[in-house]
Amino acid sequence: MSLAEPSVEGGDSLQRPAVGGGRRFWRRWQPPAYVAFGLAAALIALLAALSLLQMTAPGPAHRALRRAVASLTEIDSLLAVHGPALREQAEASAGEPLSLPDYPLDVSLSPQEALGATAEVKDLLLDRSAEQAYQEGAAAFREEGESGGESGLSTPGAVRAGLGLLTASRHDALRVATVVLALLCGALSGALVLLNRGYRRLTALGGAVAVASLLFLLLTAAGRLTLGLAGSASNEYMAGQLLDLTKDAAWLPFRNGLALGGLGVALVVLGVVGSSLSADG
Repeated sequence: MSLAEPSVEGGDSLQRPAVGGGRRFWRRWQPPAYVAFGLAAALIALLAALSLLQMTAPGPAHRALRRAVASLTEIDSLLAVHGPALREQAEASAGEPLSLPDYPLDVSLSPQEALGATAEVKDLLLDRSAEQAYQEGAAAFREEGESGGESGLSTPGAVRAGLGLLTASRHDALRVATVVLALLCGALSGALVLLNRGYRRLTALGGAVAVASLLFLLLTAAGRLTLGLAGSASNEYMAGQLLDLTKDAAWLPFRNGLALGGLGVALVVLGVVGSSLSADG
């Protein structure tokens, strides 16, 4: 009995440190892991918001809307059919504004502008249409049955929702969201640095940034592939043109993801090198 009791106590003493060590391990590593996961998720959301903010900026949005309006309205066909009549109205006009028949946006031209070359008239119509769509969204397009003749617009709801994204009000909302997400990422980054020690701070922060960038790039690639398959499967010319436009805009998320991923890798390398040098010293 006297020999058995110590062995039991010894067995307990061997097990308890293992359990206690496991608890200490989780208590030590769980908070940094949770913060790192939260930082990665916040960074993905920040990259998405930043990319959309750049896409909806006045310059890029105006160029995208010009191309979208040209595809949706088939403006070349309308000018070929109604251009001569528009010029006749301009020559007989007393100075009142003129509009292109069957054009689905409420855009007007002066008689002098309507008498210009076809390319100049097209540029004026597209510029003013893009500006109107940027301010009003899909509501800038007249529905069928309203004044102005039969609308040349025949697009699915998804396309209208896409046009609604390229608006000034949505750009302002995305600016606020980007600032809020940037502050959140900054707070989580600071917490992650405080929860780690030494050069592990750099590796933990850089690892979270690199993982977030990789996941964002994978999501962007998947979205671009989906749009490519949808465009190839679509038999409608206008839908295919708009899908091509969306694919062309995908370079912004790729650029942002690669830039942030490079920063993450650089932090990891600095942390590893610094840790190795300190260990050698």
